[in-house]
Amino acid sequence: MRKEKAVAAGKASVYTAPALTKGLRVLELLASSARPFTQTEIARALGRTPGELYRMLAVLEQEGYVNKDGFGGYSLTLKLLTLGHGSRHLDILLNTARGFMREFSWKSGEECHLSVLEDGRLTVIAHESGSGAVSLLVKTGSVHHPLHTASGRLLLAHCPPDDRAWHLKRAAAHFGGGTDSGDAPAVFERILRDGYSEAVGESLRGIVDTAYPVGDSAVRVCAALASSRFPEAGGKRAASAARVLLHETARSITRALRE
Repeated sequence: MRKEKAVAAGKASVYTAPALTKGLRVLELLASSARPFTQTEIARALGRTPGELYRMLAVLEQEGYVNKDGFGGYSLTLKLLTLGHGSRHLDILLNTARGFMREFSWKSGEECHLSVLEDGRLTVIAHESGSGAVSLLVKTGSVHHPLHTASGRLLLAHCPPDDRAWHLKRAAAHFGGGTDSGDAPAVFERILRDGYSEAVGESLRGIVDTAYPVGDSAVRVCAALASSRFPEAGGKRAASAARVLLHETARSITRALRE
């Protein structure tokens, strides 16, 4: 039986697994950058030949750790975040937000959901059902084009310009279409001025989607807290109260994250 190579180092031994090491270096490289790397760029950065990395990248893509776009660029997926309950940062966000989200749904009767922006995709990471007799459901784990959702536009508005352009480019690669955002710059300015994002009939005809940022200058904007509701439910007064409560809930989560 072939033995693993061990190198004595005092009382400790250092074991080598070249293939595993090579794969880890690829993941570390992709995690260190906000943009994808082609096979050639990865090889150059790691001091290897493209041929050495072909099978490694194919397996990482097959197992769902990396994604290859239409231009041959590789980037990390959310799988590493999912493993071990995701990153510590995501754990803190979810554990902090759940209680406040549950309280909002109980008080307002409406559903609410929490979303993050990653690699040009808006992903719903948590949801609380409304306490009313009839409520909408926004599926946890669902992925959306950020320009086509109130939450996505909110998070894009809070991105630095370079990051925003990058997310739009990645969104075009994932969902198709170009990177021209049309009147989006004006929309982003309005969102920043108003402090929230809202859309009527975008996710479903007649449905109102409202989103507020979770985070501030001290705790960077890291997620969007949103609620989708039937506009007729309870009338204008109830809708206004639900919006105020959603805003307060997002602020409460932000304060808890800061502590």
